[in-house]
Amino acid sequence: MSVTSTTSTSSSNSATLALLNSKNGAKGDSTLDEGDFLKLLTAQLAAQDPLNPMDDTAFVSQMATFSQLTQMQNIGNDMSVMTASNYIGKTVIAEDSSGKKVTGVVSSVTISDNEPSLVINDTTCALDTVTSVSTTSTSSSSTATE
Repeated sequence: MSVTSTTSTSSSNSATLALLNSKNGAKGDSTLDEGDFLKLLTAQLAAQDPLNPMDDTAFVSQMATFSQLTQMQNIGNDMSVMTASNYIGKTVIAEDSSGKKVTGVVSSVTISDNEPSLVINDTTCALDTVTSVSTTSTSSSSTATE
């Protein structure tokens, strides 16, 4: 007769539910990030049955998923920087950190904590506060000499 343990599964599930509930209460959403993924993986490894450890292929699969998640986040950050750099020289309407509307030509892009911000009239505005973008019209005046 074979006896299997369900304690490790239920304690792993309890740790997962506790982490999800704490995340949902703190942020108000159900989004998990890299840190949460590592906490879940660590809880899963800590709660596993020592006589029946986690399958190597499952562990490798989870690490591959973690790697893909990291790469997707990096691509997202790169896209944000590229989008922000496309605004240089264009007239935008955005909000500064105090919520005040700022209108002007984007002179440069700054990056802080992997988040790009636009510099408009010497005021820094987050990229996600842009509400309008238009092409700056440059009137080129040429003088002809005869």
